[in-house]
Amino acid sequence: YASPKIGADGVIYAGASNLYAIEDSVTFGYLKWEITFSGGINSAPAIGPDSVIYVFTNSGILHAIGEAPTAIEISFFMAQVNQRGVVLRWRTESESNSALWYVCKRNLKTQTVYEKIARLDGHGTTSTPHEYVYIDSNVLKGDTYSYKLRLVKTDGSTEWYGPVSATVSGVEPFLHISPNPFRDRVNIEYCIGQSAEGIELKIYDVSGRLVKNLSLGTGHSALTTAVSWDGRDNFGKLLPSGIYFCKLSQGTFTQTKKILLVR
Repeated sequence: YASPKIGADGVIYAGASNLYAIEDSVTFGYLKWEITFSGGINSAPAIGPDSVIYVFTNSGILHAIGEAPTAIEISFFMAQVNQRGVVLRWRTESESNSALWYVCKRNLKTQTVYEKIARLDGHGTTSTPHEYVYIDSNVLKGDTYSYKLRLVKTDGSTEWYGPVSATVSGVEPFLHISPNPFRDRVNIEYCIGQSAEGIELKIYDVSGRLVKNLSLGTGHSALTTAVSWDGRDNFGKLLPSGIYFCKLSQGTFTQTKKILLVR
C-alpha cells in the first residue's frame, strides 16, 4: 500500500494495485476516479507543481497522470421508481475513450458489496451529449437499493460515479387495456402491487359466460406484467364482435374492465 498524498485542491490520492482519487467530504470520501495498474504500486504518489501525479509500479514503470486522467463530464445520474422498477438515467456532456459502463447495485438491507447487474456500451471519444437509461426490474417492495456506475476506458482505466439510491414503495393495483376497441389483438397490462401467487386474468362475454382463461404462468412480481389476447376463446375459435369483460383477481382483490371487439 502506498502512503496517501493530498493535492492542492484537497483531493486525496492513494492506492495499492489501483490509484484512487478521493474528494474529501464531511461524512465520507467520494471516489472521483480509479486507475488499475498491473503489478500494483510500490511508491507513494508524488504531485508535481503542474498537478501531474507520478507513481512508480512494481513492473518498473513510472506513470505520469494528469489531474483529470479521463475527460468524462456527467451532468446528472439519478434513480427513479416507476411501475417497471428502478429507472437509472445518466447523461454525459462529453466522453473520452469511453468503452463500457457497468451498472453496479447493492440492496442496503441484505448486501454489503455492490454487484454488477448490467453492461452498456460507451460512445468512445465524443463531444456530443448522450443519455443512458437502464431499468432494474429485479427489485422488491419496501427495499432500498444503491447504485454506482463503473466506467471502463479503452486503456483499461476505470472511473466510478455515484452512488444514488431508490426505495421501492407500494404500487397501486391497476388493469389497463389498449387498444380499446380492438380488432386483431389487445394488450393487457396489470399490476397487483405486491409479489403474489394465484393471479387470474379471465375474459367473459356479456352473458357472464367465461370464454377465455389467459395464461399467466406461476408467481408474479410487484411490477407491471403484460399479456396479449387475440380475440379467441379457450378452444381457439375467433369470437364475434361485441362487448367483453376482462377480470383480474387475486385473493379478495378483483378489478374488471370492459373490452370492445370489432371484427
